[in-house]
Amino acid sequence: MKISSLIEDARRYVVGYYEDDDEQYVHWLEEDWLSYVKMAIGIVTLADQSAFTKVMDIELVEGSVQEIPDECKTLKAVRGVKDERGVITHRVRKRASNTLQLPAISRPLCKSITKSNSDYVVKSYALDDDDDRIIVVEPPVPAGVTGLLTISCYSPPIVETEDDDIELTQAQQTAVFELVLYYAWGVDIEDTANRERSNTHWEHAMTLLKVINDADSKALKRQARVMNGNN
Repeated sequence: MKISSLIEDARRYVVGYYEDDDEQYVHWLEEDWLSYVKMAIGIVTLADQSAFTKVMDIELVEGSVQEIPDECKTLKAVRGVKDERGVITHRVRKRASNTLQLPAISRPLCKSITKSNSDYVVKSYALDDDDDRIIVVEPPVPAGVTGLLTISCYSPPIVETEDDDIELTQAQQTAVFELVLYYAWGVDIEDTANRERSNTHWEHAMTLLKVINDADSKALKRQARVMNGNN
């Protein structure tokens, strides 16, 4: 889905309600459209995180501290450790919490005397109590040992400019379009007609996303308000 095409389609849709094309700039500034798209995509991906969950590998580094890649928004699971053939040879047990004491400055934590890859096995892991971007493995990875820790992550598409192109299903694309219109009409929410239009587009989006539970819809709407800076 080309972001610029989506914005153009949405702009034409709302301008169609007015005889004078210049009226669009009364309610919708040019720079606002990209922010509407970003927020709409955020809601779509939150509604179905499983569709945006990816499997990726972390190269193990010396010590206990292993950092989660930036593209991983939320860690879903640690699947296991791969061998040199790319095969997950064993699963890693999750600890309830990080009971290891991480030093404030010194990384890596705790060095092991294990010499070869074949001798080293990650037995357990936990997220750092103070930073959920850090996985703490036990025992620590020895110096000179290499390996891959396979994880599952919620990794939504990142939109930075109108020139970006992202992959979405047809239903997801249509839901994004509906949500862009939800935001657009919501700019003038005090107007009864625009408020009704905004709410209608939200309902259309929820139908497309199969969010049929009213509580789930309200939870997403609250998230939408937070994303829009309105708590």
